[in-house]
Amino acid sequence: MNSKKLNSHKIVQDDRGVLTAIDGLETFQTKRFYLIECFKDMWRGEHYHKKCSQLICVLSGRINVKLNESGKKSEFVMEEGDTYLQLPNCKFAFSSAEDVSRIIVLCDMHHDPEEYVFGEPA
Repeated sequence: MNSKKLNSHKIVQDDRGVLTAIDGLETFQTKRFYLIECFKDMWRGEHYHKKCSQLICVLSGRINVKLNESGKKSEFVMEEGDTYLQLPNCKFAFSSAEDVSRIIVLCDMHHDPEEYVFGEPA
């Protein structure tokens, strides 16, 4: 699969909170982002993009992920601090593995309704 889980690491974790660094983004240029609060067993996403790449980072909690990239399906869990690079034509669906999880999604394109494709990726 071309989409991939990226390395991230927590630099500081103390009573003030957690600071997480995300490396390997030299070529990713953010045009917009979403802050998402998701709930347990409520699936979101379930679509893919024709051209847009998205960087997904779990800010708190854990999320269950289902991928379908050109018919190659996989499932895994992302935890706080985990980052995933979703490339075009990769269907990404997620739900919280806990009561509430929070993620940020960075996009390399401005919003375009023609960009969203529901159903199976080509």
